[in-house]
Formats: sequence, C-alpha cells, structure tokens
Amino acid sequence: MLAGVRARSCAWRAFRTGCLAPSSLRHWPACQRRSIATECIRNIGIIAHIDAGKTTLTERILHLTRAQTLSGLEPPKPQASYTAPGDVDTGSTVTDFLEEERERGITIQSAAVGPVWWTNARHDTQLPVQRHGNSMATSSVAITLVDTPGHVDFGIEVERTVRVVDGAVVVLDGVEGVEPQSENVWRQTKRYGVHAHLFFVNKLDREGSSVGRSIRSIIDKGLHARPVLIQLPAYASDVGDDRGDISRAKSENPLVGVIDLLSMELLRFEGVAGEQIVRIPLDAAKHAPVFAEAISARSALVELISSLDVQLLDRILELDDTETAIERLPVSEIIHALRRLTLQGEVCPVLCGSAAANIGVQPLLDAVHMYLPSPSDRPPVDGIIAPGTPHAQPVHVDLNDRSTTALAFKVVWDKRKGPITFVRVYSGTLQSSMTLLNTTAHRKERISRLLLPYADQYVDVPSLQAGMIGVVLGLKDTRTGDTLVDARHGAGASKGAWNTLRLRRVHVPPPVFSVSVEARTKAEEGVVADALRMLARTDPSLHVSEGGSGASSAQTVLSGMGELHLDIAKHRLENEFNVYPHLGHVRVGYRETIAQDSHAEATHLFDQDMNGRRVSVGLRIRVRTDGC
Repeated sequence: MLAGVRARSCAWRAFRTGCLAPSSLRHWPACQRRSIATECIRNIGIIAHIDAGKTTLTERILHLTRAQTLSGLEPPKPQASYTAPGDVDTGSTVTDFLEEERERGITIQSAAVGPVWWTNARHDTQLPVQRHGNSMATSSVAITLVDTPGHVDFGIEVERTVRVVDGAVVVLDGVEGVEPQSENVWRQTKRYGVHAHLFFVNKLDREGSSVGRSIRSIIDKGLHARPVLIQLPAYASDVGDDRGDISRAKSENPLVGVIDLLSMELLRFEGVAGEQIVRIPLDAAKHAPVFAEAISARSALVELISSLDVQLLDRILELDDTETAIERLPVSEIIHALRRLTLQGEVCPVLCGSAAANIGVQPLLDAVHMYLPSPSDRPPVDGIIAPGTPHAQPVHVDLNDRSTTALAFKVVWDKRKGPITFVRVYSGTLQSSMTLLNTTAHRKERISRLLLPYADQYVDVPSLQAGMIGVVLGLKDTRTGDTLVDARHGAGASKGAWNTLRLRRVHVPPPVFSVSVEARTKAEEGVVADALRMLARTDPSLHVSEGGSGASSAQTVLSGMGELHLDIAKHRLENEFNVYPHLGHVRVGYRETIAQDSHAEATHLFDQDMNGRRVSVGLRIRVRTDGC
C-alpha cells in the first residue's frame, strides 16, 4: 500500500513540474461549466505565528481532500486515490513551492488552493443546501484555503489574504500558546471584519504542551474572551486498551487521538497518514482518567452556549427534566447554536491535535464545514461611488447583485503567462473574454483566461461566480487592491456612477529597511528598472525610489519590511526576472549650511581695456543664517 502511495506521489510531482498535462488545462469538461451553491463555498485563511505548523496542517488538509485530483467545480470521485502528504523537511510541500521556501523551510508568500472538497460524514444532513438553478446541491463543501506566512517580514501576504476570506483558522503552538505574530494576524483579521474564527491547538504531541495554558493565553492576550473547547486531547494513559498501536511512539505517554465533547467519543486516526477514523464511545469504566473531565467540559460548553443563544436555551427549557436536559439535548441543536454564535463572533471553537502526527485534521475540516461562514452568510461589501469628489457616497455591493464586481488582491509574475491576478468576486459573474473596467487605474482590461488556483498549478474554467476566489490572466495594468467592474451594468446606481466604484483596498504597511540597487552594466539599467517595477507590483510592501534631479540621492533604492524580505526580493529578481543587480548600502545625501553670519569681499582687476577703459570688477557677499 505504501509503495502505491509513493508511486502516486511521484505522479503528482511529475504533474507539478510540468511533465504531465491534464486535459482539464485544455478543455472545459461538463462539470467545470456548472456552478457551486453559494452555501457550499468556504473561503478560509490559515494564519499563525512562524513555526506553529500552518503549512504542515495545510498539507494534511490537501491530502485528505484529494487535492491532487484538481477536481475544480466538482467533488472528486470517492474512489480517487490518496497521495502522500507534502513535508516541510523534505521540501515536497504543495503550497511552499518556491525554491527559497523549500530551502529555508518557511512560507514566504501566500498560496491559494481550491476549491478542494470535503464531506462531513458525521453531520452531512444537518446543514441542508438548496439547489439554485444549475448549481450543485451537495453535502460537500468547496473549500478555498490560503496558507499564509508567519514571519513578520511578509505581513502583506496576510493582509491581502484576510481582506478576501470569510473565516480564519488560527493555529497555535500547544507549547507556546499565543505568540507575538499570533496577535498581529488576529488584529489583521479584525481590521477587515473577519469575525468567524477557529482555533487549532497544534503540536500537542510535544513535551510541555498544554491545551489549558493555550486557551488561557487566548484570553490573556486579548484575542477572544470566549474560546470554547469542543475537544480534549487523548493520551495513551487516558484511554487504556483503546490507545491503539503506540509501538513507534517516541514518548512514554503519546498523543493517540482526540475526544469529541459533542458526541462523547474517542477519535483515533489510522492509515498511512491518518485517513481512517476509529470512533469509540467514551465509557466511564474503560476511560476513567478522562471520562469525568470530558463530562465536566461538555457541561461547561453547553451551559456557555445556552447562556448566549436564546434558541438553544428555549430548547432546553422545553425538555421535561431540565436537570438531564444537557445530556439528552440532540447534538444537532448544539451544532446549530454553536454555528450561530461563531458567525456572530460571540465564541471561537477550539480544536486539538497534531498535524505532523495526522491527529485531529478531519474534525477541523468538519468544523470548517459546520461553523465557518459561506459568502451568503457575510454582510454586503462596502464601497464608495465617486471617491475623492463632492459626489462621493457609500454603497453596499450585495452577493446577489447582477453587476459584476471583483477585487484584485494579489498579482504574481509568471515567466510564461506574465502577470497572474488573483481576484475575489463579490457580485455577478466573471466570464472568459469579458472586458472589465479597472476603476482604480481608470483603464479597461480584457480577460483572456479564468483559472482556479492549486498552488503553482491551475485549472481552466469558463467563469467565476460571486463568492469565489480565482485567477485571471490578461490584466496588464491591474495591481493589488484595484476594483474591477463590468461597466455594462449598474447596480442601484447609474452606469456612469457605477464605473467609479471603489472597494476597500488592502492596507500596505510602510517599509522599514532599505538597500541600494545598481545594475552591473549600463546596458542592464533598463532591464533592472523594469524588473523592479514588476516586483513592486507583485509585492506592494516593496517600494522603489529612483534617483533623479529632485531626489536626495542619485541611487535607486529598494525598501521593504526587513532584511529577510529584501534578501528574498534579490533572489526573486534573479530567479523570476533573470536580472542580477548589485544590492548595497544606501548613501545618505547631506545638505550643509552656514551656522553664523559672515562677510567677504573680493576684487579682481582685469588686465585689459574695454572700449578704451580699464575695467575692474568687485564682488561683496554676505551670508545670513535662517531667521536673520
């Protein structure tokens, strides 16, 4: 079985390196001409401090959702095979595909993957989906996930991710709890109105990890006042004979699974990479060390939810015996109440596990399905008509508006395709060959192709519907934060006014570190300047200032968020644009002045006559300090 997985993994790597060309990149199958019910869409960001395990978690999610099938707008077939999950240490990750990312073992740029499909086998009938026209009514959810960097130098990648997602998964290191960058990314989500979060306490298989301490850090650091624990970690000593095979464990009391506080079950994860879930009902006799703790935690969970959700409280009061109501309350009632509160931002569900040990990933996917919002659960997007003029007025762009509105949140340079623009569609539908108006740059753009992103690979589609994240080719002048509209329609405003619509842009932090950039030869100066302009277009947190008559320095200066950021920019210039400039120190231009008054006289006698006269010229100079 393992050999088969390795073979399939090799085939996946062959496709990713361009050796294989699936037909989905050449034609539009019938499934790609369909749309997805909006209620089935989940756009999520995975955010955390550096080294909390975001990329490892993302790779396990892609493994379990069979993302290697590049299924696009249709769920993969049940018989679709698994591939071995990517690994950060071996450089085989799907989302960290840049050479620099694999060499350094860190995430440098955000990577979007999706939609990937997940079916909640346990609760698939509890969130009904209605069929809308040609959309698919399915119990599966289409998840577009964006893995983000954890290093502070690449904060712009988090900014433009949280600008377009509907919910976020915040990954915490079970040993460290909330760390400084965890606080930063949390504030970034709040800046853009992302209220629905899930916490995933990772690395609980490490010595010194603690769920309780991690939850306390969430409250103490001000991230959220009501994190609600819906799982407990299960260690070998807690579950007796149900601990499974621990012969390969590296510790005396290894993490063997998680305890679901809603269903009161022990969940173990078996298979090559935890694909199979073993569900064991908790028993007071067999699981005595953890049973009482689970009962207490479940009661606290339900009491907190019922104190905040009137519908659940009414349901409890309707039961005959209120003392046993918590035990007899249907799980579906608790799930629906927890979803309502999560969407409102009143509570944040907390899940447990270890992505590296393949523990707890499927319940996290179930929680994304059940608790995080779809685009239809989000309020209309705010915009401004005719900004910067006396006629400026705020407007709301609704998901059901027929006029097409999209926001470009990222631009990537590709040697073969040119600029690749990532967009979030907020209303209407983007169609291939459609002409758009960039209301920020006041230019018309024509779409050549529409794609769905799978890290560094793409699937062609004929259209992108409202609520989806996708990729557009053919946009020549569009930059991060630009608004794109179809000028042929107006939504609640005249056509001329709608052509001035601006959606909220992505916040770009000011640079803090600078280097000079010099071409090695005079002939390369133009090529280097063009590469720098494209680099700044793809990464708005990079600033390029070219020396000129009005500049304090004649140097070309590249500014960014830190030394690592600029080092990566240098490697990108070399690898993506094939230019090799010299980066050095910035020369500071000083302006001097005289500190006190002074007088000087000079007389020069010319040794010549002009018109028969001896000519002498004298000059008297007085220099005064400022304010004299």
